[in-house]
Amino acid sequence: MYKKLCLLVATGSICIGCGGVFGGSSFGTRGVLFYRADGNNWLYRISTNGGGTSNVAGTINAFEASMDQDFNVYTSFLDNNITRVTNGTSIELTSSGNDFRPCVTPDGTRIAFVSHRDGNDEVYTMNGDGSSQTNVSNDAGIDTFAAISRDGSKVVFTSNRDGNDEIYIVDFDGSNLTRLTNNAADDATPAFTPDGTHVIFSSNRSGTYQIYSMDTTGGNVTQLTTSAEDKFHPSFKVDGTVIVYYTATGGATRQLWRCNADGTGEVQLTTDVHGADKMASWVY
Repeated sequence: MYKKLCLLVATGSICIGCGGVFGGSSFGTRGVLFYRADGNNWLYRISTNGGGTSNVAGTINAFEASMDQDFNVYTSFLDNNITRVTNGTSIELTSSGNDFRPCVTPDGTRIAFVSHRDGNDEVYTMNGDGSSQTNVSNDAGIDTFAAISRDGSKVVFTSNRDGNDEIYIVDFDGSNLTRLTNNAADDATPAFTPDGTHVIFSSNRSGTYQIYSMDTTGGNVTQLTTSAEDKFHPSFKVDGTVIVYYTATGGATRQLWRCNADGTGEVQLTTDVHGADKMASWVY
């Protein structure tokens, strides 16, 4: 169910031409990175207020992505190496050919990502320059959808090692691996709150996939959203005011939405006809 995460352009929106890091968009360099499943294989960006989109220079054939506060883009290309793109110029940070789904700290110094280099999906961490690549999940199960805390000290991820999707947390160096959820439902696609005290995630424990919050010990689980659509891959805006996620119910086209940090005030951002998934990352 969870695949390369993407999202799409609103119907009738205008794709603004290239220029600068993010294509010269009228809303500056801030926004949400997404992959548009329209056959062009560019990364695109849209404001958290919705509206027009712009393609990200240097990211043709790029998929899952994250971004730091200097607006460098960290992505995986078709060769499945993690690559940093700055002003359209690419520098590969890994070389295994099996690396994807990066998530970088806002300061750009630490990265969590997923790799199949060991024969199954594992969560790795590395420094922002690609050094010190470390397997921090170390299990025969599928470990994926890694998200890193704002200060780079912790990583959360999804694992099916116990028979269904559950959320785990681990220190950046691989120590103190801890299971946070224990539920018959699937708990997946976690991300940290900006202050590092809570983790948000998607779970179908209520029957549909909704966004939940818990503290970093797994306690105080709270359902944030309640509307009918399935919701996946919540990501926090760095200032803590907004959660961005995508919806998909019954095979319907995925669309990008946002809500307030407490789950209220849901607003649809896109209405495009292409199917897409959004990658978890910090939103600006």
